[in-house]
Amino acid sequence: MKDFFDISIIWKKVNQKLSEKEANELQDWARNSLVRKNYAEKTYSYFKTGPKIKTSDINVAKAKRKVSFLIFTKPKITKAYKVVAVFVSVISIVFVLHQINRDNLIAESTVKIEPGKAKATIVLSDGSRHYLDEENPQELNEKGTVILNSGNKLDYKTEHTSDLLHAERLQSRYNTIKIPRGGEFFLSLSDGTKVWLNSETTITYPLQFGEKERKVQLIGEAYFEVEHNPDKPFKVEIEGQVIEVLGTTFNVKAYADESKTSTTLVNGSVRIELGEEQENVVITPGFQCEVNRMNKSYTVSQVDVRSVTAWKEGYYMFDDATLEEMMLTLSRWYDFTFNFKNDHVRQLRFSGKLKRTDRFEDILTIIENTNEMKFKVKEKNVIID
Repeated sequence: MKDFFDISIIWKKVNQKLSEKEANELQDWARNSLVRKNYAEKTYSYFKTGPKIKTSDINVAKAKRKVSFLIFTKPKITKAYKVVAVFVSVISIVFVLHQINRDNLIAESTVKIEPGKAKATIVLSDGSRHYLDEENPQELNEKGTVILNSGNKLDYKTEHTSDLLHAERLQSRYNTIKIPRGGEFFLSLSDGTKVWLNSETTITYPLQFGEKERKVQLIGEAYFEVEHNPDKPFKVEIEGQVIEVLGTTFNVKAYADESKTSTTLVNGSVRIELGEEQENVVITPGFQCEVNRMNKSYTVSQVDVRSVTAWKEGYYMFDDATLEEMMLTLSRWYDFTFNFKNDHVRQLRFSGKLKRTDRFEDILTIIENTNEMKFKVKEKNVIID
C-alpha cells in the first residue's frame, strides 16, 4: 500500500463532506502504519489551520486561483542526497502560493511555456508534408486511401480490393507521422489498430498491411490497442528490437536520448526479440521489460501499469522518479530545455500525479516549495540550482 493518499478525501473530512465509504477507506489506509497516520494528521492539520503566511505576502487574486497540487516533503533514508517529495493532485482546493516565489520564477521569462496539445506532421509516400492540428481538419487522399484528419486524430479508410497489383502498391507505400515536442496525436491504422502517440514521437507504417504480418517502426512513446488477428501478427520495430503481438494492449517507450527502452503490457501477450544471439523475452500483463541500449541486457519487473500509461489519460504519474527524469518527461510535453547548475539536486526523488493541462509555472512553484532547489526560467530554458 502506498505511503500517500488522495488528500482531497482528507480535505472533505475537514469540511464535513466525507461519505461513509470514503471515511472507511481513509481509516483502513492509516491503520497500522505510523507513516501513513502521521501523513494524514499533517494533511488534516494543514487544511484545518492553513499555512503560516503573512497577509502582506499574498496576492489575493492569485491566491483565489484553484491550483491542483499540494506538496509535502518526506525525508527517506536511501542514498546520500536523496529526498522524497510527495505531491498529490487535488481538484478544487485553493492553495495559497508565495507571490515572491512566483515573481522570481517568471521575472526573466518573456516567452510563456504552455502545455502541449494535439499537433503533428504527416509525411506521405510522395514526400509531401501536411501539418495537422485542431485548427486544420482536412481530408487527404493517397493512392485510393482516404486519410481523415479531424484535428487530433487520423483515421485510415482503405477499400479492400481484389486487384493484387493495387494491393501491393498500397503495401509498399509508407506514411510517417512526426509528433513534435509539446504535441500528441491519435492514429487509427488501416487494420483498426489504435495508436496514441506521445510528444517527440515518430511512427512509420504502410498504407495497407501485407498478408503475413503487420509491422510499424517507432521512435519515442506510443500506446497500442492492437486489432486481434491470429493469422497476422502485429510487430513494432524499435532500435535493435522487434515487439510481436496478436491482439494486445501495451505501451512502448523508446526515446533516442534515453539509455533504456521499455515495453509495458496492459493485457494480452508480448514477445520481444532482442536481436541476434539474444534470447526472446515474453512478458505477461502488469509486467515491464526494460532493455539497456548499450549492452542489450534486460530486466523484467512488475509495475503499476496506470503510472506508465497515465500520459494517455492526461496525467503524469511519477513513482520515486529523480528530478532529472521528471524534468526530461515534462520538457517533452511543455517544450522547454533545462540544465542543472547544481548536480546535487538531479537525484532528488519524487512521487505523485500531475495533470498535463496544469500551468507550467504552477508546477515549478510547487516543486520549489520543497525548499530543495530553485528554478529560473529564461525564455524556454529552465535553470535548476
